[in-house]
Amino acid sequence: DGIITAAAIIKKFHIPVIFLTAFSDAKTIERAKMVGASGFLIKPFRPSELNACVAVALHKSHLEQAQQKKSLLFTKALENVKVKMIVTDALGYIVFINPEAERITGCQFQQVKDTLITDLIILMDDVNPAISENPLLRFLNRVDITEVNTEYLLVTVLGNELQMEAAAT
Repeated sequence: DGIITAAAIIKKFHIPVIFLTAFSDAKTIERAKMVGASGFLIKPFRPSELNACVAVALHKSHLEQAQQKKSLLFTKALENVKVKMIVTDALGYIVFINPEAERITGCQFQQVKDTLITDLIILMDDVNPAISENPLLRFLNRVDITEVNTEYLLVTVLGNELQMEAAAT
């Protein structure tokens, strides 16, 4: 059907697809959304509606392509940094790990993507290792951190230990 064809076109050519159909049921609309439709017009339509839909779809596609290029450039830059770097979202889920950090943790990025940072590493206060709270949790639960630079002992799931300075912003 048209939705399966559109999915193949989107996957192979990475171009926007606008559905033009007589069907407006919830199932059809949901299927179109799931394949990444850039627009959805129901027959009958006016030429001005089609023009507007095409213009918006093309503009959105250009913005997405530009963002993907920036993300790829940023990722490539971070991959080549010689500092061990693990980046998380605000909840502590891993969104990036560079090759230097992969080496010390023994885990590839695809293995730990969307994993909680506390499942991968433990930071222990270098001054008082007996502190039970992982400092990572303290950093992740604060929204007012402007900058923290402290010495810690990093322990990986493999048992590797590394003296390090942790930074949170």
